[in-house]
Amino acid sequence: MPPRRASGKQPQPKWKPKAVDASAVASSSPLSSSSSLAEFAGSVERMTLSPQDAAPQMCVPRGYATSASPSAPPAAEQGVAGDKLSRLFKGATDFVVDNNTFTQSQIRATFYPKFENEKSDQETRTRMIEMVSHGLATLEVTLKHSGSLFMYAGHCGGAYAKNSFGNIYTAVGVFVLGRLFREAWGKEAPRMQAEFNDFLEKNRISVSMELVTAVLGDHGQRPKDDYAVITAVTDLGHGKPKFYSTPEVIEFCQKWRLPTNYVWLFSTRKSASSFFAAYDALCEEGTATPVCKALDEIADVAVPGSKDHVKVQGEILEGLVARIVSCESSVQLEEVLRNCSLPPVDRVNSDLGPSLREICAANRSDEKQQIKALLENVGSSMCPDHSDWFGCSGLDSQSRNADRSVVTKFLQAHPTDFATKKLQEMIRVMKQRHFPVAFKCYWNYHKIDSLSNDNLYYKMVIHVHSDSVFRRYQQEMRKNQGLWPLYRGFFVDVNLLKINNMKSSVLSKDIDTSLKNINGALGSNLSAKDGLADEDSNLMVKLKFLTYKFQVRASAAAANGGGDGKMMMRKDTGSGSWKIDYSGEKPSTPLLDTVNYPTHMKNLSTPELEQLAAELRAEIVHTVSRTGGHLSSSLGVVELAVALHHVFDTPEDKIIWDVGHQAYPHKILTGRRSRMHTIRQTSGLAGFPKRDESAHDAFGAGHSSTSISAALGMAVARDLLGKKNHVISVIGDGAMTAGQAYEAMNNSGYLDSNMIVVLNDNKQVSLPTATLDGPAKPVGALSKALTKLQSSTKLRRLREAAKTVTKQIGGQTHEVAAKVDEYARGMVSASGSSLFEELGLYYIGPVDGHNVEDLVTIFEKVKSMPAPGPVLIHIVTEKGKGYPPAEAAADRMHGVVKFDPTTGKQFKSKSSTLSYTQYFAEALIREAEADDKVVGIHAAMGGGTGLNYFQKQFPERCFDVGIAEQHAVTFAAGLAAEGLKPFCAIYSSFLQRGYDQVVHDVDLQRLPVRFAMDRAGLVGADGPTHCGAFDVTYMACLPNMVVMAPSDEAELMHMVATAAAIDDRPSCFRFPRGNGIGAVLPPNHKGTPLEIGKGRVLVGGDRVALLGYGTMVQSCMKAADVLKEHGIFVTVADARFCKPLDTQLIRELAAEHEVLVTVEEGSIGGFGSHVAHYLSLSGLLDGPLKLRSMFLPDRYIDHGAPVDQLEEAGLTPRHIAATVLSLLGRPLEALQLS
Repeated sequence: MPPRRASGKQPQPKWKPKAVDASAVASSSPLSSSSSLAEFAGSVERMTLSPQDAAPQMCVPRGYATSASPSAPPAAEQGVAGDKLSRLFKGATDFVVDNNTFTQSQIRATFYPKFENEKSDQETRTRMIEMVSHGLATLEVTLKHSGSLFMYAGHCGGAYAKNSFGNIYTAVGVFVLGRLFREAWGKEAPRMQAEFNDFLEKNRISVSMELVTAVLGDHGQRPKDDYAVITAVTDLGHGKPKFYSTPEVIEFCQKWRLPTNYVWLFSTRKSASSFFAAYDALCEEGTATPVCKALDEIADVAVPGSKDHVKVQGEILEGLVARIVSCESSVQLEEVLRNCSLPPVDRVNSDLGPSLREICAANRSDEKQQIKALLENVGSSMCPDHSDWFGCSGLDSQSRNADRSVVTKFLQAHPTDFATKKLQEMIRVMKQRHFPVAFKCYWNYHKIDSLSNDNLYYKMVIHVHSDSVFRRYQQEMRKNQGLWPLYRGFFVDVNLLKINNMKSSVLSKDIDTSLKNINGALGSNLSAKDGLADEDSNLMVKLKFLTYKFQVRASAAAANGGGDGKMMMRKDTGSGSWKIDYSGEKPSTPLLDTVNYPTHMKNLSTPELEQLAAELRAEIVHTVSRTGGHLSSSLGVVELAVALHHVFDTPEDKIIWDVGHQAYPHKILTGRRSRMHTIRQTSGLAGFPKRDESAHDAFGAGHSSTSISAALGMAVARDLLGKKNHVISVIGDGAMTAGQAYEAMNNSGYLDSNMIVVLNDNKQVSLPTATLDGPAKPVGALSKALTKLQSSTKLRRLREAAKTVTKQIGGQTHEVAAKVDEYARGMVSASGSSLFEELGLYYIGPVDGHNVEDLVTIFEKVKSMPAPGPVLIHIVTEKGKGYPPAEAAADRMHGVVKFDPTTGKQFKSKSSTLSYTQYFAEALIREAEADDKVVGIHAAMGGGTGLNYFQKQFPERCFDVGIAEQHAVTFAAGLAAEGLKPFCAIYSSFLQRGYDQVVHDVDLQRLPVRFAMDRAGLVGADGPTHCGAFDVTYMACLPNMVVMAPSDEAELMHMVATAAAIDDRPSCFRFPRGNGIGAVLPPNHKGTPLEIGKGRVLVGGDRVALLGYGTMVQSCMKAADVLKEHGIFVTVADARFCKPLDTQLIRELAAEHEVLVTVEEGSIGGFGSHVAHYLSLSGLLDGPLKLRSMFLPDRYIDHGAPVDQLEEAGLTPRHIAATVLSLLGRPLEALQLS
């Protein structure tokens, strides 16, 4: 057994890192396999690219990473004129991939795949212990430092953060790494820095480290020193990245005197089991000293870290990382410890210069100046070229836009080596499966001298947006064991080039033969164990400590000045409530920082839960102020979310949030805090609960009043399956206005399954809170006594006993018992309880929804009740609670854009045009001014539909029916039956809730109800729950319905007038979210009725006709402009009507053109289907006409920016133009566009 703490001098090590295996050798470039390939290599060398050479130097502006060649001249001396480069950049868009196009890639940096903390359960632990006990593996445990990922591949290879580069994070990383060399090598540091950089470049190695600093933000306890610890060394070679084993990492670090981490190995069942037992004993109060001491005593092998955690970071310890490694690790590590000593810990006497904190403090006002000062101070031997951060003169502005088309070209080009081929396979799989991964390519400016129209250099960033991608990609690896793994922090150099036809033909054959030979040679080695598909070989678990107690963290922050610039919180000694100062830049959240998942809340005291709620509220305000989203609803349920997750155990217990507007605190407490900055953004977190986003999201939400039904189904399923978990539905008083909620409560009372309904009453509607006399303030001890009495188990059991007796002896006794029960509870409850009791739910309340102690007490008592049955807990909350601007105007801050957290002022973008919703409201007001029979109906969406403007003008003619779309439709039908002209304004997706009434109560009876369907098509941040994809399909199939869609805001006004004029049948028109295009509006905003079933031709052309429906007409016009550049002049027509179709227009377009393309932003079965049906019945498809219908793909499209959604749907002008080019037999041009 080696010594616990190794010491001594540093002899030459005998044990060497393992040699590169055959696959790495085989994966090197095949270009040397023939004379033709050698000739090609020579030609490429003249263009400064050779697969055997080091990666090309780059000159990339601030914000983007680069790689550089030490032999390349500085950017300022490259001598390429700006206008020439501008022409080259513009000409690159015309780079077309053909059979003479080749590509070569080089991986520059990778890090381990991300593992999910939710998998750190008992099952994983048990499997680890089993593997160790059977001699299959060793358990390795390392310290988790509270820092940020930093990767370094040398000053040529580049410096990288997790998914970014060329910024303050990488500048700090380079500075800290350079300072570590100064500390370890003293006057020899410049020489060793240069050798280190050369070593990394020559051997194609990337070093990953945990970067712990005070300037990049801390995790609650400000570190005492700024430092880094090496966590991984990656051999990038010519093939798949290979990570050094821990012994190899330690030997690497000893060679360069770089800091190593704490490492403990457990190679027996006893030691592995003892480790987990020790963690369980220390997880609540463990700090660095006792934890390290305990592990030293238990471990079979213990290696101390180069940096003493207590000295550089403090006693507060974030956690441990345990993973399975090979059995040989113990032997290898023992040999390393015998032959090598740890690097010197004490600093060599030398002038280290100003510290990181001093430099950043001196340049605090200017981040660019901070970067410059850091890089200049680190010295030229460590960082001779600053172009990664500042770019080249005159080129900065041209580099900021990622060229997404490069990825398509990269996939289409011939690979020149095995690594490039495998990278193509990886990217192709992720794009085909529509994984939320971004592939961004930027110019490689360090190859400026070599750039030409046929020789392009890029840097590709592979950014995985969602942790679920790793799990889904591993499933793909199980299907295709030859796939390379997907890593976190993925940066690749890409070269696209062309050669002449003769060389291309020879080269293509030779490369193809070479790659086939490599595949054959590697076939026997490719197995599940080769990558991440073998779950056992990659078992890993993160174990955190609950030691970030407020008193410790607050005192540490105060001692180091950590409160500067933060939202400060204090507890009012009089009221006991927490006060938050929102004037700071960032909230101070010491307790919240310890809570990654609900399990971390279980042992918190009531005062700590109250503090956690205050920090959570500050965090929500801080986050939403930078992202926009649903603010006031989430602020109103902070205490509720804290209490629920403290008492119940998700994901085993099911919490179902109705609608989901209030789910932000739930998301933060269930492992998604680090991604809240991505909420409602492309590839980011959804704005609503989403089952495939987290196991803690028991049921997807977005539409109202579904939670009780879903909870009842889950409760009944639980009972049938013999499970014992709890099911909780959280529903607002607004959602209680929908009939489905009462249908569900009625059924739950009958089925009598054990479930909890939390009625969150925030006084936003008149029902059912009208009988409650408002949310009375709690009156101290009496209020607490009443809530405890109402939730007492004695009363519950008495009631259950009475129910059992009455079921046995009949009805009269049942009535008497029910009256006694109601009378007894009536003395201590609000009068409104009888409504829920009549439906069969046991009522508790009202309860102060912002009193954590009361909520926890009630939830714990209800949870412990042995008797089954549905329970309704009525809590009273305040929307926007704790944030003065939201409290003052809760409705206004229900959904917000980015805002100033100090004042609540929203940063609304200015537009020269209004929204389509506002244009609709203006047109409807004009119709109502001319006709007093015009009335408006909406379902609790006055602001969203624009009818609040109408109501202000005509308060007696506007009806808000609550969240009750079914009622809204039939109510409108009744108005129409009596001769009024109702406009029923409902979102396209919400009208789905009232579809039976549309069919049975409106269309069947030909009642002239006008449906204004807002939010038609894709809706951006609200995602698939609110996407209006299906209205054309479900409305145009009704026999009596007139179906319209405007192409712009002026057409919308005309269609409002058209609907008002249609008085013999129902009609509908759809319009999108967003602003108008600036069309010329009709005088006084009063539309003119259109001829029913007649479209129009906007642009005349030949051969090709584009027939657009709705606002997709504008995309058709832009596509026509694109096609004009290709010498194609198309006809563009606006259909206006889907039902009835303009059959004369369609017949003319079909007869006079070779190609007819219909375009709509709706699902299959919509406008294009109706056109195709007419053409087939009329025989117009029997001839040479080529017909294509473009519509939304047959899948749900995730939330994101509208431009990204259209890109994913394939409905941009480029996609339309590409479809036309393909139909005209020009596939290469089509491929380039698409």
